[in-house]
Amino acid sequence: MSTVRFAKEYFGVTMELPVEIKCTHFLRNKECLGEKCPFYAKVHRDLLTGF
Repeated sequence: MSTVRFAKEYFGVTMELPVEIKCTHFLRNKECLGEKCPFYAKVHRDLLTGF
């Protein structure tokens, strides 16, 4: 998100961001912050807990 703002401000380049950004690497990331990460979506929690 910071890069998109930076590119627009300094280079005049407009980039698109998805409406919602979800991490797809949380299962492989041993340093994942889980609930503390803004990109760790509820869908991920459901996959881990089965609910």
